[in-house]
Amino acid sequence: MSGGCAVIRVGDMEIKVVGLTPETFKEIPYPCRVCLYWRAPKDFDKDLPDDLLAAEKERWLLGIWTNFGECGKIAYWNDVPIGFACYAPAHFFPQIKAYKFQPYPKIEDDVIFICCLYIIEESLRRKEIGTELLKLILKDLRDRGYRFVETFARRGSANNPSGPLEFYLSAGFEVVDESNPEFPLVRIDLKKI
Repeated sequence: MSGGCAVIRVGDMEIKVVGLTPETFKEIPYPCRVCLYWRAPKDFDKDLPDDLLAAEKERWLLGIWTNFGECGKIAYWNDVPIGFACYAPAHFFPQIKAYKFQPYPKIEDDVIFICCLYIIEESLRRKEIGTELLKLILKDLRDRGYRFVETFARRGSANNPSGPLEFYLSAGFEVVDESNPEFPLVRIDLKKI
């Protein structure tokens, strides 16, 4: 479904999911639209105007898209963006180095890193939207020939851009590094799903 559109049924809701392209960048929901945590954490902590942050995010994502192709998905319900996911080879996310693994794992180009998988509206969380979005991402990446997908999942809290540890474990990911016990690195082998 790279670059395309899919419709998923979640309970009685019909969720449309579109691939992230230069044409859909402006549809990324807030606050993801202005978040530069994985690209430039120093800007993430500053009080910069949203329009500057959004423009920088678009430039960054365009660079990823130009070099990698589709690097995310936007979920819509009733034509309103309600969820966002972003992923690419790990070298596109400099903030990974701040997680201080001992020894730091080699950033592998054939491993895709999910930096964000976020359902914006709190009342829509825990309704399987994130699970279905993750399934689409994994299928897309497997179809594109990638073998492994990783992310940092937060232990004991859903307050994390990519989601809680339990979410990923229930999807078949395994903990591969716990050097940072609050944010263990999880991985899934796409050949096993």
